[in-house]
Amino acid sequence: MEHTQSELRECESEIQEYLLQYNCADAESLRTLVDRSIAFKKIDANRQEQERILRQTGDGLSVAELEAEFTEVDDVDVLPGKLSVLTSDIEDLQSRSERDR
Repeated sequence: MEHTQSELRECESEIQEYLLQYNCADAESLRTLVDRSIAFKKIDANRQEQERILRQTGDGLSVAELEAEFTEVDDVDVLPGKLSVLTSDIEDLQSRSERDR
């Protein structure tokens, strides 16, 4: 019983130290702070995973490099038309190449 009382006092002392260290008025405020910290860590881990996927699928470029590339791209609405023209040009070149053989 005495051992349990001692452990309880130690825990209460630790909690008081945390309350002071993190400027919390009470245990509930500390619990809220801990919950927010856990949520932040989950969000940060998710962000890191998304960045890893972007680097993996983005030819190893960093997020900043991918953003820079994206801003250099012409208007996205124009790209399908350009792609169509390029595809047509490739088909014409292939036809000419086959005729010239």
